[in-house]
Amino acid sequence: MSLVTKLKEKKAVLIMIALFAAMGCLVIMSTDDWFWGGTGGSYLLRHNFFDSSLDSANAIANGRYFGNIIEVFTTKRLIFRVLMYAVFGTSLVVLLKKLVGGSEKLYLAIFFLLILLPKDKIQQVFFWNAGFSNYVPSIVLVLLIFYLFKQYHLFEQKKLTAPLLIGMFVLSFAAQLFLENLTVYNVLLGFFLFIVSFKKSRKFLNYGLIHLLGAISGLVVMFTHPSYQYIFSNNDTYRSVPAGTDSNIIVRMLQTYIDAINDLLLMDNIWLNIILSGLCILLILKAKKHDKFGKGIIVFYAFSIGYFILNKYFAQVVFLGSVKLPLLNFFVSTTWILLLLVIIMRYVDNRKTSGRLSFYLISAFVIAGPFLLITPYPARSFFTSYIFFVLIILELLQEVLRNHQELQQDVTVWARIGTLLFTLITVTALVSMSANRYIYSRNLSHIQAVDQSGGGVVQMDALPFVYYYKDFNPNNNPDLFKDYYKISNELHYIYRAK
Repeated sequence: MSLVTKLKEKKAVLIMIALFAAMGCLVIMSTDDWFWGGTGGSYLLRHNFFDSSLDSANAIANGRYFGNIIEVFTTKRLIFRVLMYAVFGTSLVVLLKKLVGGSEKLYLAIFFLLILLPKDKIQQVFFWNAGFSNYVPSIVLVLLIFYLFKQYHLFEQKKLTAPLLIGMFVLSFAAQLFLENLTVYNVLLGFFLFIVSFKKSRKFLNYGLIHLLGAISGLVVMFTHPSYQYIFSNNDTYRSVPAGTDSNIIVRMLQTYIDAINDLLLMDNIWLNIILSGLCILLILKAKKHDKFGKGIIVFYAFSIGYFILNKYFAQVVFLGSVKLPLLNFFVSTTWILLLLVIIMRYVDNRKTSGRLSFYLISAFVIAGPFLLITPYPARSFFTSYIFFVLIILELLQEVLRNHQELQQDVTVWARIGTLLFTLITVTALVSMSANRYIYSRNLSHIQAVDQSGGGVVQMDALPFVYYYKDFNPNNNPDLFKDYYKISNELHYIYRAK
């Protein structure tokens, strides 16, 4: 790597650090943040994140120990929140780039793929402190494990070193205490890494085994938390599992996938799907195996681009709100995924690249698998699967640029356009978030002044750009809001929602 390239790389990373730090500074606390930052969060922190004083139907919290701890501290201290956003947000972007390789221009591609997140996912992950605390650090730790295996060739290592042994165990253990579905995935990942490491190193004691042991240890710690006894016995008012015979459960799982999971996992990611379809078409056009089968895939992928757009924006007009639309979506998306797997195996020449792409695709579905049984499954639950699709796109982008030499000449031009768009989008977002922060701070100052003077009724101005936040309305959680900001019960407020 040349000195100029290193400087460009450092400049891109510094920009990302500054951007995420600014987001951490400007993001507004809401709903769960008020609870975790108030007396409720402090109580749970002291009592192993379980309120044993409540009956089973109202038991609070879970075994997401590290996610909960991060949420408590980042809601109480601004400096911790800024550090969390800067460290984990930047790490997410950097690790995605490191895993794929390529020039510093790839940072722009990653940035745009992240802002193309569906509205509900980006609201619940990047503009909500509680969502960021659990969903970003957890996937960062998983990506870091991938990077360590790739960077240090851990699969082939026959001689183990103490720092890497300890580091691998700690990383795999820590990654288990954020999200339940990732906890299950990491154990399966551990078995996979162990088998591959044993096959390549011919050593039973390998880094894959260490990851597996750390993952199993973390799984035990998480699921021995008392709250899961209530969930699996269906005594929890928020989370539940279906009851019935095995055959009924299988039918229900399939119905759940068709009616809900398929949309959240695949259909909602319209722009991701369109970009991925376009890259696949370009890959087939340049492939040596450009036969009738390849032409058929191109026709279907061109059709799917149009279908994704119609389904997202014109479903009520085109399909007239048909009750059979979920079944049609299932057929189209399943065919699209199966053909994607065929493209990976048939048209990606490099076997290692093909293997990684297949692994990422399988991982996206394995991570979403538990939601066939566990409810609810909010949009943010599929953020980690989205990241694996981002990895697929970045890998395919590199493959297409290698095969289409003529496109490489346009990369610089597109990078300049991307830089301009990046600047406009970030400036707009930061100005909008600053306006929200200003109005919110002014509301709080007014409330606290009236509260100190003996109480009364305060009219809170609406946030001008409230679409950054999902269901933001302090009127819905007055007790949590007052507890978080230490406001007395003598004061009453009315938030004038738009």
